[in-house]
Amino acid sequence: MRKILLLFICFICFSFSFAADKKTLVHNFNYEDLGTQFKVYDVTGAVVDSDISSATVIKDENSATGFGNVLHVKVGDVASYIEFEIPNGMTGTKASGEFHTLTFTILRPDGQPETFKGTFTLSFGNTVSLKTNSGDINAPVSVETTLSYGVNKVSSVSKKFRIGFNIKNVEYYLDDIYFWSVNYNYDYTDPLQTARYHADQIGKNLGVCVSPNQLNASTREGQTIYRNFNMLVGENAMKFDATEPSRNNFNFSQGDAIVNFAQKYDMEVRGHTLAWHSQTSQWVHDGKYSKKEMLDILKNHIFKVVGHWKGKITEWDVVNEVLQDGQNPGVGGGYQLRTNSVWYERCGEEFIDSAFVWAHQADPDAILYINDYNIGHWGGGHYENGKTHGMYNLAKRLKEDGIPIHGVGMQMHTSVGNLRVDEIEKTVQEFEKLGLKCIITELDMPGSNPSTSSEQTTQATKYAGLADIICRYDNAPSMVVWGIADNKSWLENCEQTKPLLFEPNFAAKKSYLKIVDTFEKYAVAASFEPVIADEEELLPAVVDVYNLMGQKVASQMLMEDIETLPAGLYIVGGKKIYIR
Repeated sequence: MRKILLLFICFICFSFSFAADKKTLVHNFNYEDLGTQFKVYDVTGAVVDSDISSATVIKDENSATGFGNVLHVKVGDVASYIEFEIPNGMTGTKASGEFHTLTFTILRPDGQPETFKGTFTLSFGNTVSLKTNSGDINAPVSVETTLSYGVNKVSSVSKKFRIGFNIKNVEYYLDDIYFWSVNYNYDYTDPLQTARYHADQIGKNLGVCVSPNQLNASTREGQTIYRNFNMLVGENAMKFDATEPSRNNFNFSQGDAIVNFAQKYDMEVRGHTLAWHSQTSQWVHDGKYSKKEMLDILKNHIFKVVGHWKGKITEWDVVNEVLQDGQNPGVGGGYQLRTNSVWYERCGEEFIDSAFVWAHQADPDAILYINDYNIGHWGGGHYENGKTHGMYNLAKRLKEDGIPIHGVGMQMHTSVGNLRVDEIEKTVQEFEKLGLKCIITELDMPGSNPSTSSEQTTQATKYAGLADIICRYDNAPSMVVWGIADNKSWLENCEQTKPLLFEPNFAAKKSYLKIVDTFEKYAVAASFEPVIADEEELLPAVVDVYNLMGQKVASQMLMEDIETLPAGLYIVGGKKIYIR
């Protein structure tokens, strides 16, 4: 049986000291006497009688550690809101300016209706900071769930805040209430505060696409690039039209600038791209070349380009965007190739296989990818499912035919609303079964209302969720963001939709800082010197499993099945374990 690394650190005492996005504990109720009651108010601000609605401290029977208290909330026929002291004696004005997010754990006991529908309200005194739209609240019965809500700026002299739902005749438990601070002092000149530093510690890549004119190390932009990222990819500098503008006339100056910058600052480079239907030089389209001539052109291009940077470029997108949109073949059901491609029109599917073979011959040490957009989500009725399965079928065919392909690149031009991190993880798992890498190559995540704190928090959470996948899966070594700052994106209206990790002035956004936290978490874990022991010697045979946020990920799981969990950090029986 596989050994599990047990880190002998009690859950309640364990915390990371992250460089950014500091959290401030409001209440975990462990220091309140059992039976303590908190005041409850109705929507008008009037106190609700405890015979109608109540909030009482009780022993936590569901704790991951077997001890601790929770707040038992009973709501009668009046929607009720529980009042707490704001941390550090702040007023509502100061707190709503300093904190950007409120999180808490909620558990709804058995016997409650499955549908938990309504609005959530956060107020400082009687002044509302956030009121959500009416709808289903993601808090299933019998599942500990961490809810997250944005904090909007208000003017209030009150030193108390209230939270609750406009739902009547319900019962639930609250625990681990935190405010998250925006008053971080992110210093990009301090390596310990950067995602790059921690990614380097665990051998992962956080990359960014660039143009040569951005690579001036004396500017804030250039410094933002090399201090915060450890991988570069040329947005356009290594494409066909840039490197071979006329037949057999090669120009490597733009790509050389990127490679030289990367070498100076100890960064890796991924090459993008060798065979693509777009940005192929016009002379290729205009020439009346036969299939053999076209394949000779492609072969010569690959050998010259890959050969020029042999040993300097870690990986290549060998073929790019070869799949047709709108397909839904299902797993094992084949794939449809893009027909409006000069390479496919004149060479057929053969150009894909040949391109990989030639790239491998030109640099046997380079890692070779097939790259496409609208792939990534494995299931869940997402619009990317069909093309994702088509890519799976194509990559599987190439590997089974002995073609030297090493992985698949998911471009992931997505949006805050459309991205489902859990479905991306499923895709990584499926390609892992094939023995193929599965990486994120062109990530951006525009929002529909990015000026709000709640959407900023959602974007940050999803960026961090993708980083978490990168950290946990060996076949997912890289995550590349398609642009540096929100005004530098290829997307239209990018300054309004804010898709990237840095502000136009290169100040770090919440999304970048959450990525820092994620990489740091795994780097810290990797730095421990754990004691190795058989799990059955130290833990009971059946356990509940929690993640580091205190969310239950498995109930009554057999210890012998623990090793089937994805690699990562968990709390089991009050102990921290690292599964790898």
